[in-house]
Amino acid sequence: PKVSVVVPAYNEENNIVDCIRSILENTKMDDALLEVVVVDDLSQDRTLERITQFKRTHGRGSILKIVSAGPRPKDVKWHGKTWAVTQGSKQCDGEYIVFVDADVRLKPSGLDKAIAAAVANEAGLLSGDLQYKCKCFCEKLVQPIVLQNLVLNNDHEVVNDQDQPMAAAAGHIMVFNKELYDAIGGHEVVRDHVVEDVMIGYYTKVIAKQKVFYFDFTEVAYIQMYDSFSELLEGYSKNIFLAFDSSVVAVGLVSILNLIAFGVPPLAAVWGIQALLGGSTTGGVVMLSEALVSTVLQYSIRNKLSAAGRVDGEYWMLQPVGGVLLVCISWMSMFKTLTGLGWTWKGRKLTPPDPA
Repeated sequence: PKVSVVVPAYNEENNIVDCIRSILENTKMDDALLEVVVVDDLSQDRTLERITQFKRTHGRGSILKIVSAGPRPKDVKWHGKTWAVTQGSKQCDGEYIVFVDADVRLKPSGLDKAIAAAVANEAGLLSGDLQYKCKCFCEKLVQPIVLQNLVLNNDHEVVNDQDQPMAAAAGHIMVFNKELYDAIGGHEVVRDHVVEDVMIGYYTKVIAKQKVFYFDFTEVAYIQMYDSFSELLEGYSKNIFLAFDSSVVAVGLVSILNLIAFGVPPLAAVWGIQALLGGSTTGGVVMLSEALVSTVLQYSIRNKLSAAGRVDGEYWMLQPVGGVLLVCISWMSMFKTLTGLGWTWKGRKLTPPDPA
């Protein structure tokens, strides 16, 4: 089938060329069956300049289209990349349309594998778990904890069961049947949602009653999301609370579980040692045993993710720090949402979605 790839780009001068190159150079698709549409979302850096130069000098530049998203309507709320991908989708005529974030890198034959999976599973929407590469120290602390939470909270078999209401989608890469995408209204139906990927997955499966399939994308692509703690804080503080459907109870329960899983074991170890030194052998053994069992469980989950190619095992002993950090970011996300303060992303102001 012919495939259209849409890459939205806003202030992505450090990412955009490597992203496009990974798409064009890691596929066996003929030029006649592939088009790549890069949408400059009125970037304020050198994003457009770099895309233009790449198109002019690359051997497959002829199948690369550069589109300007243009100004957003002032009377309608369009959050995040929804406006850019909507403009890009209008330029596509492929049977399948693939949305790829600029911080994603396709692996060899990654695009081919994704399309093959969508066809084989007859998916209206295919998305999945990528490999996460962590660059900055804070990312190496927090990202593995986020992944462990996702593994424990998202049952992919249930997501892939069309008779179950649970839906999930990861916006880093999304493969749509183009006819279906247009029929449901595309990203416009989730234009005022900050976590538009989760919402369009829900809309596709639960509202439109179309097949959503969650796939293992670790052999398809990898992503490196944040270069600094400020970026990580900005990114996750806008997403986490909304990803839990704005439920204070859900965020509270998950926070408690994270504190028990990651925060309590080192404290238990300290208390255990103090108890032993104080002459309380039984209390000390109990505390140290709890710390040991919890640490072994943490390591086994992290090792499983590492073996699956999802994330490396570096700094796993600092998971307690990452777990507490994630709890703090989760509560910051909840505070910003409930107070109406909203968030910023790369300088753009975002506000909570309108009530349904």
